[in-house]
Amino acid sequence: MKYEASAELGRSSSASGNIYPPFHSSTHSVPATASLILDEVRGALPHDLLAASMSATRLALLLRESVSEPPRPAPSKGGLASWQERKVREHVDTNIDSSILVEHLADIVSLSAAHFCRAFKKSFDVTPHAYIVRRRVECAQELMRTTRSPLSQIALDCGFADQTHLSKLFRRLTGRTPNNWRRAYTLGM
Repeated sequence: MKYEASAELGRSSSASGNIYPPFHSSTHSVPATASLILDEVRGALPHDLLAASMSATRLALLLRESVSEPPRPAPSKGGLASWQERKVREHVDTNIDSSILVEHLADIVSLSAAHFCRAFKKSFDVTPHAYIVRRRVECAQELMRTTRSPLSQIALDCGFADQTHLSKLFRRLTGRTPNNWRRAYTLGM
């Protein structure tokens, strides 16, 4: 884009009340548009400081806009709404030490159990049961790292039936027994 063309764009834009022409069209990416605007600045600098300044301002706004507003992924169809995801996470974390039924989670977000399971899987990429088990193992890891509680007590505090249940699922998810993991990851205990 030549300087004369951009100056013409600037004049026609200011007639409509907008002093800056559009940042970029669908045919140019942000880097390509930034390069074009930088060429405008370089071309205008020796001759017209006002035009160079306007182009530099356009460049700064383009860069700020591209950094502050990252592209948002398209919402997945059929998943849970963000408020539903938040309520489910909060409920699981708050009640990690007790029985958590899928039917109850579905009631919390006003869905049928079948619809909830499908939507949950789309949103979290795992089934509700797998998510709860993973959160329980993460809870157990945190307690093993930060307390001296016996594994049998940690198992109960994290919602497992007993230490054997904890050990079986812990090993399945981490590849290590709880005792081996605790020895490797305990901080100064």
